[in-house]
Amino acid sequence: VEILDEWPPSVPRRLALRRVAQELHLSRVGPLDERARVDWHIRQAAAHRLSGDALSALWHALQAADVALFLAVLQGHALELAGDAETDALLERISARPLSPRQRVDLLLARAALHRNRQAADRELKVLEEALRLAQQHEDPLQLGVVQGALGKFHESRDGDRAFACYETSVNFYREAGA
Repeated sequence: VEILDEWPPSVPRRLALRRVAQELHLSRVGPLDERARVDWHIRQAAAHRLSGDALSALWHALQAADVALFLAVLQGHALELAGDAETDALLERISARPLSPRQRVDLLLARAALHRNRQAADRELKVLEEALRLAQQHEDPLQLGVVQGALGKFHESRDGDRAFACYETSVNFYREAGA
């Protein structure tokens, strides 16, 4: 009742409501071991994706600690998720977990897509540049190719020459990576 006191509920209250719903469900089905809990969240994420509830799918992917699933939902539903502040809260939570450099770059690229859908070009470019720095730091030619391609897409409507240079650099990195 306290959570629903404010309508529409703020992001922290919405996350609290999700936790309460999860606790209610678990109290009905009984305690689950860690593998069963993760499997349940993965099944829920898939069901929510099919039903068109990308935000709930994203939350379940986070609960399962399945970064690949989280990224797939985020990348596949960037337009829909860009309109909800809860997406940013979930992104912050997954970003706080131990992630590989590739996963960090992929999360930054997904975050850039959210900014693109929000028409926030300055933020999109800032995040893309951060992704580029991270990929350079880890000397990952495949990720460098992906990031340069994203930068090319960013510059396409703003500066054709710069976009072309980014795409050309992207192709060279893909070749270097054997892709």
